[in-house]
Amino acid sequence: LVSDTYSATVTLDTTVPIIENVSRIPGNEVQPVQGANIFVNVTDTGSGVKSVILSYTVNSNGTWSYSPGSFNSGTGLYECTIPGQQANAQVEYRILVYDNAGNEKIGDNQGQYFVYTVVPEFPPLEAAFLFILMTSFVIAFRTKASREKRKFAI
Repeated sequence: LVSDTYSATVTLDTTVPIIENVSRIPGNEVQPVQGANIFVNVTDTGSGVKSVILSYTVNSNGTWSYSPGSFNSGTGLYECTIPGQQANAQVEYRILVYDNAGNEKIGDNQGQYFVYTVVPEFPPLEAAFLFILMTSFVIAFRTKASREKRKFAI
């Protein structure tokens, strides 16, 4: 009789992936219809990272959109993009990560989501400056026109 004996070791991966350093470009003001690039460091020492997905909603409308992330070997980061939105839109986003064992980790800024608001086309300070500038031009033009009118009246 021949006996085939073998030994197998099965390792069960129950460790969730790690999400660190979520960042956005542009980092401060996002202009109307300008996309926002999201960068995130994701690692998984067990079975490895299977997928990174950006999930976002606009103006808390209850509908979440999804965009797959891609790994950039040059930076070592996963990159995702939120398409451009209209002025004053509030964008909330989170990162969903799955490893090859099916473990899931959600990077959602400790339940607060990551949030930015698309700036208005003319922020209030700039709008006020333009209003003052245009008003000054109108006043100067009317004053000059009034002087010209008086010259011809004499």
